[in-house]
Amino acid sequence: MSCSRQIIVSLVVLLLLIGSVIPDRAVRSHGLGKQQLERVETGPFRVSAWTDPLSIDTDDELHVTIAIEDERGLVLNADIEVKAVYGDDDAIQERARATHDNAANKLHYEAPLTLPREGRWDLTVTIETDQGSGEASFDLTVEAAETSIPWSWIGGGIGGVLVIGFVVGNRIRLARQEKDMQRT
Repeated sequence: MSCSRQIIVSLVVLLLLIGSVIPDRAVRSHGLGKQQLERVETGPFRVSAWTDPLSIDTDDELHVTIAIEDERGLVLNADIEVKAVYGDDDAIQERARATHDNAANKLHYEAPLTLPREGRWDLTVTIETDQGSGEASFDLTVEAAETSIPWSWIGGGIGGVLVIGFVVGNRIRLARQEKDMQRT
């Protein structure tokens, strides 16, 4: 195997190993997510809401994306708060303002939340504008964060050691072949 081909093979294997050990949550793209509310009427508004990621655990940052409409179209000047209450325990709450700055699509609002306990959370979207106010709610189930052995990291480490061993072994073999050719 030529040196350049060996380098290419090593790089491809290395990229595959890196791809297998990076947690998928670190590379997931941010989309609208799962629709929780679809044009629910509240006060003078119709509210739609999506949550991302599609399934959430206690390690995830939850993104709640919100669209507000009235009879004229999208409402872009609302004050919006998202409140999450854990089960029936009002003492455990998380709150966040939903803004255009947080949203990928600037016609929507988005609020980032972290829900630190597994179980059912009640999320309430509160809207305030000069035209009126409204509230819409939905439930969300949060799973426990995965605490298993990081097999992808272990496999990646073993794979990395094998690749290094392959490269070093190949270089030693090539060096011996060159010495043998020089002797003859």
